[in-house]
Amino acid sequence: SSGKLADDIFLFPFTFLFMSAFACVAFMRRDAAKSRSALGLGAVFTVLLSILTGYGILSTIGVPITSLTQMLPFVILGIGLDDSFLLKNAYERSDPNKSIVDRIEATIDEVGISIAMTSFTSSLAFALGCFSGIPAVRWLCIYGFVTILIDFLFQITFFLALVALDEERVGASRRDVLCCFTAPNRNSTPEVLGSGIMNRYSNLLLRPRAKALV
Repeated sequence: SSGKLADDIFLFPFTFLFMSAFACVAFMRRDAAKSRSALGLGAVFTVLLSILTGYGILSTIGVPITSLTQMLPFVILGIGLDDSFLLKNAYERSDPNKSIVDRIEATIDEVGISIAMTSFTSSLAFALGCFSGIPAVRWLCIYGFVTILIDFLFQITFFLALVALDEERVGASRRDVLCCFTAPNRNSTPEVLGSGIMNRYSNLLLRPRAKALV
């Protein structure tokens, strides 16, 4: 009902704020220059932009927005952020001695096919649902099919452009987020803030009792 939908509207900004905070922490490093929290915000913004674009185009041409289509942004957010994480991690694994353009090309060579296949298979699943005889399901699948393809295009264009801009900031030793200020030089390898937690978790899994339980 409309009352239930109104009660759930607050979940949208809450979810995007939570995922923005998560992306910032996941992209953060102890080195002020090599930290990429602002890029994490850019990843969330890329997905949000694709959702707004897809919904805007389809609603303009008259495809109805129903209660089912209002659940779709949560799915698109998960798919889009997963692509952003893959692109960012692949870029960081590329040769830092190469130019930004060459590193972007290496990133696409490494994970481009994986992202394309996952995006196309997900969109294909929604495309098949467009033939459903139930109008609400058909409209949901139309929104999912179009929005996932738009998100893929934004990931390999807009988000990679953000990666290139952020790399220029790192090269200039500018602080993360506060890029107007210069960061102190550090020669050590930037440490992921959550690496300690993951190391303890992996050590826990390697214990004999944990292996038996798993």
